[in-house]
Amino acid sequence: MLDAGSTRVQPRITDLRQCTTGGAAAASHAQQAAESSEADVAPEDKESPAAATFEETVYRAEECHVEVTLIDLDPEVQQLFDGFLEPQDKGGLAATGDAEPSAKFCVRLAYRLTYDSAADALEHFVYYPVKSSPASGQFARVPADVRRALPVVILQPGQPLQLRAEGGLRRILSDRDPTEALAAFERLADAVAAATSALGTEATVTKAVDAVLNAAALGGRLGDFETTSEHVSFAAEDGSLSALLRAVQPALRLDGAGTLPLSSHGSSVAAVFSAAEAILQAQVPGGVVLSDDFGDQLDVPTAEHLAGIIRSKAGQAWLSTRRPDVVRAF
Repeated sequence: MLDAGSTRVQPRITDLRQCTTGGAAAASHAQQAAESSEADVAPEDKESPAAATFEETVYRAEECHVEVTLIDLDPEVQQLFDGFLEPQDKGGLAATGDAEPSAKFCVRLAYRLTYDSAADALEHFVYYPVKSSPASGQFARVPADVRRALPVVILQPGQPLQLRAEGGLRRILSDRDPTEALAAFERLADAVAAATSALGTEATVTKAVDAVLNAAALGGRLGDFETTSEHVSFAAEDGSLSALLRAVQPALRLDGAGTLPLSSHGSSVAAVFSAAEAILQAQVPGGVVLSDDFGDQLDVPTAEHLAGIIRSKAGQAWLSTRRPDVVRAF
């Protein structure tokens, strides 16, 4: 719900599978019958008939619904939800009756996933319950920009130090100095364009291109004039800045092996950088760090060290883990 990019990912139909334990009443009746006739059953034949009646029935739920209430919002963040704020009760939830005059404000967000059997399609989105009516199909959706502005950092598997639009390092650059960051990217694009253009004029390249065009007499069949190597140039990806930044990957020099791509240094190094990015992004008022299976790809001392830093730097930290060293940091 708090990940702005989550609704761009296609959900799975299994997200609407729900299990119920059937036969509970029958199991109770069978257990009572077994106890009443216990004296008449041989010891080797005594099996609990209840065990066979507790069977899980899997069916497709009509919808998946998740709701969260955000409280203690920073004033700047609270402005994003103008018109959708609700007074809090003493427990911090949205007040259902008359709120006290001094009550603070909160905002509720809800996630909805439904399946259209006629169109065989899944639909999911995040909306404001206070201004929505699910019964009539009216929903006030939460824009992705608003969710992206929340001080929430989600640690997910993937490569850190990414400059592409959805990368953690790109977000850090944009938060610090978006104008200079864009200027640096444009200088990179100009330099790459100049380099690839020069590559296209190399004699060995032009001869090879002309040989390809002449091999099947294609020169006069492709355009309005005779096509030669002078009309062929090269570009990184599709020539766009976004494609170029997707292709740029971090490389590190950590020892005598020299500079190697980050992926060649192993999962632990990537996990350390991912956690470091999250720590930096979480150093804002009310910053929240969310992570599932934290520490799985880290060694013991590093896992405890990073968990301790997250605990001290973030406004809130929600870490699920199988590692006792992570818990020890708390």
